[in-house]
Amino acid sequence: MKQILLIIALCFFIADSFAQQKHMDSLRAALGNHLKEDTIRAGILIALSEDYSAIDPAKGLEIADGALYLSEKLHDNEKIASAYSNKGDNYWARSMNGPALEMYQKASSMFQQMHDEVRYAMVCNEIGNVYLNTADYIQALENFEKAEEIIQRNNNRVLLAKVMGNIGIVYNSMSDYPKALDYGLKSLKVCEEVGDKMLIAKSCLNISNIYAATNNYPKTLEYQNRALALFEQMDSKMGVAFITNFQRSLEASEAIEYIAVTASDLMNIGIVFADSGDYYSAISYLEKAIVILEKINNKDNLCLALTRLGLAYAEAPDNVLRGKIPLAQRYAKAMAYEKNAMQISLEIGSLDLKYKVLLNISVIYERQKSYQDALKTYREAVVVQDSIYTDTKKQEIAQKGLQFDFGKREDALKAANDKKQALAAAEITRQRTVRNSAIGGSLLLLIAAATTFGFYKRKRDADQAKKDAELKAQVTDTELKALRAQMNPHFIFNSLNSISDYIARNETQAAGNYLTKFARLMRTILENSEEKEVPLAEDLEALEWYMQLEALRMNHKFTYTINVSADIDPQTAMIPPMILQPFVENSIWHGLSRKAGGNGHIKIEVRKDGQMLRCIVEDNGVGRSDVAISVAMPGKTSLGMKITQSRIDVINQQKGTSASIQITFVT
Repeated sequence: MKQILLIIALCFFIADSFAQQKHMDSLRAALGNHLKEDTIRAGILIALSEDYSAIDPAKGLEIADGALYLSEKLHDNEKIASAYSNKGDNYWARSMNGPALEMYQKASSMFQQMHDEVRYAMVCNEIGNVYLNTADYIQALENFEKAEEIIQRNNNRVLLAKVMGNIGIVYNSMSDYPKALDYGLKSLKVCEEVGDKMLIAKSCLNISNIYAATNNYPKTLEYQNRALALFEQMDSKMGVAFITNFQRSLEASEAIEYIAVTASDLMNIGIVFADSGDYYSAISYLEKAIVILEKINNKDNLCLALTRLGLAYAEAPDNVLRGKIPLAQRYAKAMAYEKNAMQISLEIGSLDLKYKVLLNISVIYERQKSYQDALKTYREAVVVQDSIYTDTKKQEIAQKGLQFDFGKREDALKAANDKKQALAAAEITRQRTVRNSAIGGSLLLLIAAATTFGFYKRKRDADQAKKDAELKAQVTDTELKALRAQMNPHFIFNSLNSISDYIARNETQAAGNYLTKFARLMRTILENSEEKEVPLAEDLEALEWYMQLEALRMNHKFTYTINVSADIDPQTAMIPPMILQPFVENSIWHGLSRKAGGNGHIKIEVRKDGQMLRCIVEDNGVGRSDVAISVAMPGKTSLGMKITQSRIDVINQQKGTSASIQITFVT
């Protein structure tokens, strides 16, 4: 089972408090040394109030009020607008969204009147943050895009990276993952051009959140680890705490009264406890988080906390709930939380949250033994999931990642070649000044040789990079086809119809057993679809669930045996996921389904063959000659077997192996 990853959404506007401490000390010293009420003192107060927004926002508001009073006394409009903006920062840090928006709008109006485009764009970005915090994604996107347009015109690279990152966060919240990844990668590229490690780290965290939302855990960990390495290089204790330990992050956020982060940490700790089976602690933390999230009107996290709390009430052992509520009311209370979460998901238009809520409602119905309602809700969840994460979107996400990686490689090659050509030109110039015209012919020869070598190497490197990209794209396309083949629509619909038949015949126990096996199989297929290899034991277990379901559906028309050679450790031997399923499916559909009587049998053997595994699928079905003819005929080969052959071809290319498929028909 995969480890569940819980990611904290670190937006660009959160500053690192430890790094600012030294700067604040110097500002406080300057303020004590400059007592005259002039523009210099006003500027110090404004800078100090900005720093306090990340450390002590209550103190920051007090200082910003002093800055505003002095600036108005001096009739300095630029500093008045800056003071309004800093008051907005401190209100936002305290999750007081209404007052923050009011201050930002005053600052925005003044900067616009002064024709200060960059400062106006900065405030538009902050207004977008407020709307993002209240899940008003349309208004957030409008302000972020307005800021982006202005910043592109003024070429402020640091601010552009921040705004692009925030646009990516909005699209991620709206479950538009291709656009989210597009903006996230654009932001990262700008951050790398600027060379700011803190910006790069935060950009990597935002990208890891997008990959986490699409269940791409290898990419999630890749970007998360990259961010962690940067935070450790900078000795950023807050950054490290955000990634490595929710409890440490909670202590830090509570110490500085960062309410929004405190609520997020409480929720994440509650989810960790729920996933580890400590429901008493989970319920306690989630209930505390919900109180704060309702207060600050953070609808995204509130919806997630409510649906996880509802699931916790449904799954918690009786002894955990005694003293909290009457046990007879546990499912009613759980469903009440889920309905509240569903209403919020519909309000903010988050399909991803709606999908999570529907899945949890399905579990609650199943625990109440309302199998028909459980099945209906599960089907609704599948429809929602299909609408937010189709194969097309998944392929688009993968392609954007490949394009980004390929683009970086191209830029590196171009920079290296440009550097070599520049060095060659400098050497030629030096030699030309030292030597006389008698060696001019040699210089021309040297230039020609250097140019030819440069063109040759550049072409060779570009060809190799193109081959690498094509192989990666082929791997991605093959994996997507394999996932589609594993999720055979005929099998899914047949299984759902079998469950419906059991329910119609009032065989609730059989329906429940079938549904449980079906859910386990679907979850295993989806989890393993992101893995290149899985343990042999896990894959055979999934294959056994598949055969059990098909045997139930066909009224036990066939039996099966699975034998693994004694010299193979199924827990450590690794194979591509679901590699045998297409062959078992062919045995059932083309061999055993047409066999008279109930003595059909499938035999699966796994043996060691040198450094490789030999997997054998045998059946005693009928119609082998028909199958043989259809296999031999062009265009008639099984789709699943075609995809399996493609997967093996890709693995052979990657590992330099010679794996193959052999089909034998016995008469």
